[in-house]
Amino acid sequence: MDKMIDDFFTFNKDFEFSFDPTSFSLNVCRKICDALDEGKDQCDIVSVGKDDYEFNMIAEESEFLDILEKNISRVEETEDYELCGRILSWINKLKENGKS
Repeated sequence: MDKMIDDFFTFNKDFEFSFDPTSFSLNVCRKICDALDEGKDQCDIVSVGKDDYEFNMIAEESEFLDILEKNISRVEETEDYELCGRILSWINKLKENGKS
């Protein structure tokens, strides 16, 4: 039976995973925008664990601009214009503040 973790990865019984890159981009950008809205300097992207294994993906503030710029094209493809607006607003703010 497959299990979905954090809406990013699908794991099978052997703990092998696959993911949808577009959904991943949407969720990562949404989480980073939320973190920026809340004034956080890091963002938990995903945490996955099974038995004695744990994997955490965290984005640091120094990576936010690069991540948003690399993923906005996938968000644009989904026509999620509200999220696109948030991303573009944060890209501009981060560039103005010298976070590039």
